[in-house]
Amino acid sequence: REAGSDGERVAAAYIEGVLAAAGYETAVEPFTAATRIDSSVALTAGGASVRPFMMRGSATGEATGRLVYGGLGAAEELATLDLEGAVLLVERGVLPFGEKARNAEAAGAVALLIANNRDGVYSGTLGDVPAGIPVVEIRQAEGEMLRPLAGRDVQMTVRASIDEIEVTSQNVVGRAGASCEVYLGAHYDSVPAGPGANDNASGTALLLEIARVQRADGVCVVAFGAEEIGLFGSQAFVDAHDVSGARLMLNFDMAGRLDGPIIVGDAALTEEILDALAGAGEFPIAAGVFPPFASSDHVSFSEVGVPSVTITSGDDPAIHTSEDE
Repeated sequence: REAGSDGERVAAAYIEGVLAAAGYETAVEPFTAATRIDSSVALTAGGASVRPFMMRGSATGEATGRLVYGGLGAAEELATLDLEGAVLLVERGVLPFGEKARNAEAAGAVALLIANNRDGVYSGTLGDVPAGIPVVEIRQAEGEMLRPLAGRDVQMTVRASIDEIEVTSQNVVGRAGASCEVYLGAHYDSVPAGPGANDNASGTALLLEIARVQRADGVCVVAFGAEEIGLFGSQAFVDAHDVSGARLMLNFDMAGRLDGPIIVGDAALTEEILDALAGAGEFPIAAGVFPPFASSDHVSFSEVGVPSVTITSGDDPAIHTSEDE
């Protein structure tokens, strides 16, 4: 269900049908979003190729060098290798990605491939210190295919690059009554790397069920498209509608696990929700914050003065991977 895809459009049609059946006046509101597509490539002079994904914090550009295998990428492992001008292949695990990148660069490597240590793809970041060389992630099977080539003077070219494109996505809106006093929201798109069960089919399912059983005048429901590429759906909605009269906005982003549910956003609204839950009996939820680089659609409403929060079920190591199913 990535932004602009047929899968996202099919999901939008399904959501509209559910809201219409629940008695809402529905609308599908298209918008355009500028997004970035990973166009990275890696191939050997002998023709072997893999489909890498550029890590956040990687340098862009192209580099060619001898393919060398470096285990987990620890400094002591790399110290025994001749990596000057080489393309380094290492395994995911034990060390942070950023440390692997710094070790590779310090040892003279011109590019770094980090192979997954399990099936599927993943989304990695180098942290606060960007790399000066291309750093890309590859699948476990691709790493296993390349490893026997390392040390045989095989030349490999790695290009880390991102292309800018424009896609058309859509928000799905359900209205009950003439005005919107309360907004309920969730994004229904997912990342290309994974099917998006917890992030965020789960939040969308919760949104639709609340909408079904709690329909009342003044409640408006919005399923947002293109959240994963930059909160474009919620931003398009607040740009197109005057939401200033709303009392609050509740957003649901990941509801499939209960490993540490939190409320993120407006402090006063968070306290009000926690007080209401306390009166209803014990419920394991607390005020919290998102990890670095993370956000959700409540922010678009907060920025125009609507008290807004995202309710989320806590960290999930499977999000943005093929294991989110």
